[in-house]
Amino acid sequence: MKNKIIILCIILSFFSLLYSKDLEMHDDYEQMIELSGRVNQAFEIIKEEKVSRGIVLNDETGMLGAEYTGITTTLGSLEAKATTLNPNFSSVIYNYLDELNLNSGDEIAVNLSSSFPSLNIQVIMTLEKMGYEPVIISSVGASTYGATNPGFTYIDMEYILYQNEIIHHKSLLVSPGGDDDLGLNMDPLLLDSIFLRLEDYGYRTYIEPEYEKNLNERLLIYKDCKALINVGGNYMSFTGNDIGYESSYGVIRATTSYNYNERGLIGAFLNNDKDVIHLLNIKGIALDNNLPIDPKGKIEIGSNGQFYEAKYSLVWLSVTLLLCIILILRVVYEKKKKIRKYIKTVVKQELMD
Repeated sequence: MKNKIIILCIILSFFSLLYSKDLEMHDDYEQMIELSGRVNQAFEIIKEEKVSRGIVLNDETGMLGAEYTGITTTLGSLEAKATTLNPNFSSVIYNYLDELNLNSGDEIAVNLSSSFPSLNIQVIMTLEKMGYEPVIISSVGASTYGATNPGFTYIDMEYILYQNEIIHHKSLLVSPGGDDDLGLNMDPLLLDSIFLRLEDYGYRTYIEPEYEKNLNERLLIYKDCKALINVGGNYMSFTGNDIGYESSYGVIRATTSYNYNERGLIGAFLNNDKDVIHLLNIKGIALDNNLPIDPKGKIEIGSNGQFYEAKYSLVWLSVTLLLCIILILRVVYEKKKKIRKYIKTVVKQELMD
């Protein structure tokens, strides 16, 4: 009976704790609001550039691509793509980076596919806003609704923003992406023309059929980086056979035990005790971080995301913990009491026999 009373008190205390929840502005609230506003500005520049080039827009922001083109690699979720068009997504990336306890000026490895161009841009802008040095490698291929326009790839978007000084870092290496990171499922003539254009911009293009050599080239570029941010499912990011993190998303700590027999970039960083931010399961990330899935209409800056921190009453938290401890101690005491009683009964029976 006493245990039932304690359990009831715990339940009541727990709900009181939830009721005491209060939202307080993030310590860097103003910085984060400014960042999201800048992200909107970046999207607008890209939209205007597309319009000026006569490119048909696939949504109001201009950030969604066509479903199928010669550089479409795989099927992608339209809902997931649309979810990343929210400039408040940058607040989630900001909080993820806060969790890693990095130092200003640290180099951060950035591995980008072209499947989520809006997310790529937010990653670079967030890193720069927080004072980190992004070291970027990108690939051209994109899943459906990503940066699938052969005449205006994600790297073209990046270059336009770099020229306009919206971002101050650009990709150090550009690979095909797609199957085996060789663009095997892409139009080879289109890929050649894209690479020629990017080389004219000053980008270094890279095609390497040997997996280990490809991986090691990237790790050499990333050698001084303290952590990795991976966006999308680039072939070099993970093999899909690694146990433990292939279905993970958000912050993946290097302290957890994983299998690195077939490692990819994510496995390589984790294996070297370096944390990873994995931005792939977009709907999962959105649900965890107060972001609407496939939002419709104009999105207000700061209206969702991680601009606020939840604070709970210390009193109710203490009461709840204390009641839980009391319940555990009672259960342990009663269990020991039953064991002692059982032993006495057995001993008594033995004596009678």
